[in-house]
Amino acid sequence: MKNIAIVMPSYKPVPDVRGGGIEHLVTNIITDNEQVNRFHIDLYTIDDVRLTKYNFSNTVLYKIRKNRLKIIIEKIINRILFYLNIEFVFDWYNYSVKHKIKNKKYDFIIVENNMYLYKILYCVVNSKFIFHLHNDIDNRNKPYSLCKFISNTASQVITCSEFLKERFYSITKCNQIAVLNNCVDFKIFTYSDMDRINLRKKYKLDKNDVVFLYIGRISEDKGIIPLIESFELIKNKNFKLFIIGDKENGDHHTISMFNNLIESSVKSKYLGKIFNKDLYKFISMADSVVIPTIVEEAFGLVAIEAMSCGKPVIVANSGALTELVDHKCGFIFDKEQFAESFIDVVSEINDIAQLQEMGKNALKKVRNNPSYDSEKYFDNFRKILDNIR
Repeated sequence: MKNIAIVMPSYKPVPDVRGGGIEHLVTNIITDNEQVNRFHIDLYTIDDVRLTKYNFSNTVLYKIRKNRLKIIIEKIINRILFYLNIEFVFDWYNYSVKHKIKNKKYDFIIVENNMYLYKILYCVVNSKFIFHLHNDIDNRNKPYSLCKFISNTASQVITCSEFLKERFYSITKCNQIAVLNNCVDFKIFTYSDMDRINLRKKYKLDKNDVVFLYIGRISEDKGIIPLIESFELIKNKNFKLFIIGDKENGDHHTISMFNNLIESSVKSKYLGKIFNKDLYKFISMADSVVIPTIVEEAFGLVAIEAMSCGKPVIVANSGALTELVDHKCGFIFDKEQFAESFIDVVSEINDIAQLQEMGKNALKKVRNNPSYDSEKYFDNFRKILDNIR
């Protein structure tokens, strides 16, 4: 049995008691590993009181707390670094992990998505390192300098999409890059006719109403503000936009704009945050799911979830989204000409029957690709580790 460490970012805990895409995928790994006994895993995660109920045979949780004072100090330091244009993000969590891990031996240390933490740990631990990249490369959280450091030191880089693999390679010319696609549980994300009927009745929707659904954070980079503004300009009165999302980490300006738009909107309705296990119900209610991300999307998990429920998707031409969607199962609009392009795309929709036919194609495309199936995620992860020399 190989001895590995998985080191999480400090945002949300694992197991995924507070949600989160990366957190859900790693929860999948440690849960499946309980059944097959392939690895002993030391998992380093931010603490949460709800983690006390978890006990694993093959995984030890190293839980790290940050008190309110440390969080305040972090924010002050990082604001100063930002204004001084210094390429660094300070996080107490990183140094706590360093303290706990520095004298340990592992076959592999897998650092999830945190480049600064990777460098801190690489300098103090003598093990083979794997970096798992989940987001696009930028100038602050994932600067080019750290991409090159990882390229020169990691035994393996894992990305969540071909787009991200090509992106990392274009910067580093690294040849040790493997793709481990994000995935969904096809048993959960499936169409429910009963939930469609009940929710459309609950929200007083007419049989001719065409429902578009947004699922994601309420943040600027997800394109939620121009989406609402554009949707208000659509003339068809039967087109409705429902929004599911978390305001928790949104910046004050974006949240304020969002609240004002929702308050004055006649076409858009905010449903708040919905637990992941219930999302399929609202996807079933909708006729199409909209993913208007204006930064480069690293994968597009919401697209796969929607398509797995037999729904067509409308996506911005952003990163990996164009890998997932074609004209048979959805629409692609130009994020640089957001309002004009989005409205043009939506104007191509004639009725629900047209969307239902595209939804059938979407379902077939996703279900025929085993790399999107959560039941295969652990096995694909294991194969990558087995191939490292």
